[in-house]
Amino acid sequence: DQGVRQKPGKKYFKYSTLDQNILRYPCSSSLKGDALTAEKEARLAFIDFLKGVLHVDHRKRWTPSQAILHPFI
Repeated sequence: DQGVRQKPGKKYFKYSTLDQNILRYPCSSSLKGDALTAEKEARLAFIDFLKGVLHVDHRKRWTPSQAILHPFI
């Protein structure tokens, strides 16, 4: 209807992109040096994995056979 304001949607995540939400999520304060580097690398691998299996274009989306070969798994 005209003149009716919509309520803003809920904001479930702090950031607007998948990458930002995963990379900026706080790491454990106990992680230092190599452990912190490994955590960051695991997060990057996770992002790559999710983008592969959740790709909108079905021609570019990974098959289960492709996904199982990803280093994150």
